[in-house]
Amino acid sequence: MDDEHPASLLLLSSRNRFLVATVPSGISPFEWALIACLRLSAAAIVCHMLGRAYGDQALRWFWKFMGMPQEQVSKFEKAVDNAEWFVVPFFVGSNIVWVLSGAAKTTWRRLLPLAAVGMAMRLTVVWWLSKEFESELRSTLKWLDNYQWWILIGSVLIVLLVNVRNFRGR
Repeated sequence: MDDEHPASLLLLSSRNRFLVATVPSGISPFEWALIACLRLSAAAIVCHMLGRAYGDQALRWFWKFMGMPQEQVSKFEKAVDNAEWFVVPFFVGSNIVWVLSGAAKTTWRRLLPLAAVGMAMRLTVVWWLSKEFESELRSTLKWLDNYQWWILIGSVLIVLLVNVRNFRGR
């Protein structure tokens, strides 16, 4: 756990694990939420613009490198088409949702309120759960700190094996 530089950690990535891991560091809720919103928004804008500019080509690129089966992709596309008002706020941190919204040419006038609601809900729940389970979180972070090299080696091996499988299957 990075008690000394939680804002720097958040600036690097807004993944849930970093959102959760920085809460017990003592960072102010305002600073935490501001950085998280900026980081989530930056990724959303880039992915939406990729989808808008490249459409189906961008979607095919995402599917290929994420290893998503075509059936799952079709279901996800239909969900976004049919219930964008629910999918965008619920999956506000999902790059593929933003690429899909760009490919569908969804307007920013529609997306901004959905994104704002989704971010507010997501960040509120993450902060609350992190505070509610702070002692368990600290224990887990301490354990991760003790075994970080073994976890890193295992993670790299898993990523390599999954990527080899994805590329060999194509």
